[in-house]
Amino acid sequence: MNFNSWLDKQLFYVTEASGFLTQDKTRYIFCILLVYPLSLLFRLLPPNATLKHLVGMALGVWMGYFCIGTDIIHSFISSTVVYLMVEYLDPKLSHKVVFIFCFAYIVISHLYRLYVDYLGWTLDFSGIQMLLTLRLTAYAFNVYDGTLSEKDLACPELKESRLPRKVSMIEYYGYVYFFSFFLAGPAIEMKTYLDFINMNLFKLQKGDQLVTKAEIPPGSVIASLSKLGYALIPWSLCVVAQNFYPVAFCLTPEFIAWPFIFRLVYHWFSVSLIRATYYFAWILAEGGNVMVGIGFSGYKEVNGVYVPTWERACNVHALGFEFAQNVKEVTGSWNLYTENWLRHHIYFRVKKSDWKAYDVLATYFTSAFWHGFYPGYYLSLIHI
Repeated sequence: MNFNSWLDKQLFYVTEASGFLTQDKTRYIFCILLVYPLSLLFRLLPPNATLKHLVGMALGVWMGYFCIGTDIIHSFISSTVVYLMVEYLDPKLSHKVVFIFCFAYIVISHLYRLYVDYLGWTLDFSGIQMLLTLRLTAYAFNVYDGTLSEKDLACPELKESRLPRKVSMIEYYGYVYFFSFFLAGPAIEMKTYLDFINMNLFKLQKGDQLVTKAEIPPGSVIASLSKLGYALIPWSLCVVAQNFYPVAFCLTPEFIAWPFIFRLVYHWFSVSLIRATYYFAWILAEGGNVMVGIGFSGYKEVNGVYVPTWERACNVHALGFEFAQNVKEVTGSWNLYTENWLRHHIYFRVKKSDWKAYDVLATYFTSAFWHGFYPGYYLSLIHI
């Protein structure tokens, strides 16, 4: 029995004991939790960029293989094709070709999932592929932006993420498979990853004066554990509660016989519990990214002291979403990295093109296609 088989067997006992988890979800949660201790070990590596790329990549590949098995080949195929496109095509063309290829790949993946697991919740390669679609297309756009002057960029924010050069193969695959965000995201862009590996992410310079050292500032462990606690205490309990208040009960004759107000409250409550699954996974993943250091979001000055902040890996504002007063607040609180990707790489780029009249429509349709082909995505689009 190899290590993966042995580990899977131990996790099977956890699945059985829980009474509600499935083995695929147990593996997934285990790997995201494993990011926390592995991040502390990763931070002990010597300041060698190549070593960091290789170690981060090896850990990510193992986690991916452990969770989805040989289906991890999809990430390798798609990322390799994108690397070759960016490497050998003209940057003025490559970002468009990469976009078409990546979306064709995820569309086929979604259609395949509809065929084999319609309305199912199995964790397969398509979730990882969705994240890769964002990251690989963003990489191609960032390389293209690196060929432009600042005034020609689609929006000023792109100045921070554009790449002045194409990356090496080790840098590229290190980014694709980096263990802290390969499984659950968020879709951190290449420039941030490279600055993290080279420790430039942590520098604060005022003119010619280096205010802080190029090292992970103190506070990341406490910030990470606080996010872990936030994920485990309220949101994991909501995930457990889904088993006692399933949405599927809404389709039963017993539910139909209830008074309307009871049905309304039950439906709202059961659907709210479904959202807790996403809160749990995103916040848990955010804590792992903070632990490794890439969740660092800069310094804020408090009474003349520079205090580190740890919000870069934040992908959801749970309470902001639950208490949103309008559609703008809803979209601004949910799946933040996808929202940023849509804004930077679809909306602003279309707005600056000959198709600017269709900027909003293009953005929403891209979002719907990226999510999949269940009718609800398109009904939401029409509603908005």
